[in-house]
Amino acid sequence: MSRPFEQGVSGASALSACRLSRFAGSLVEISGSGASGTLSTAMALVAEAQRREGEVGLTAWVASTRSLFFPPDAVRTGVCLDRLILLRLSAPAAQIGAATRLMQSGAFGLVVVDLAGAPRSAPALAGVSRLAGLTRRHRSALVVLTEKTAAAPSFDPRVMQRIDASRRGNRIVVTVVKDKGAAGALRRRPLPPGSRFGREYREPAGMC
Repeated sequence: MSRPFEQGVSGASALSACRLSRFAGSLVEISGSGASGTLSTAMALVAEAQRREGEVGLTAWVASTRSLFFPPDAVRTGVCLDRLILLRLSAPAAQIGAATRLMQSGAFGLVVVDLAGAPRSAPALAGVSRLAGLTRRHRSALVVLTEKTAAAPSFDPRVMQRIDASRRGNRIVVTVVKDKGAAGALRRRPLPPGSRFGREYREPAGMC
């Protein structure tokens, strides 16, 4: 099943909370419920990463076999599908395992794992600790998409940054749920929980 998403009129740079540079070296969760804008927010990051491919490395999307983003919408958002490594796996544990192997290569600057709609899985979470370490070692961004309300707990305690995406009329509003900041060479100031950033969107042709 293809999942259409809102197509933003401006890229990830318009979302101060969602710049790729903020997510480098971090395990990140983008959550939302229903037609929330999580896919649009993640695709804006993919488009940004591809524009900076020579600087940050390759980009991958690890989807489930249950659903997938609508490819024409991704193209209209600025994503080059020919340069996006796409994997589809049946279980969350397999998705986490695939993301780990991608991160081990050191060639990827951004890996998105779409766990939206997936049941909470202990085997999947067992591999997150190693994955979080790999993101720090390679200064890569690992972005996990989940379907839940902002009040629900993060999918794993090692999540460094979590944002919640929601639709408000003709805008996608991103709210910071958690931001632990970063230390060492990746030092940056955390954003306070509750900080909000928004941008307008237009619905692409594939929108249901």
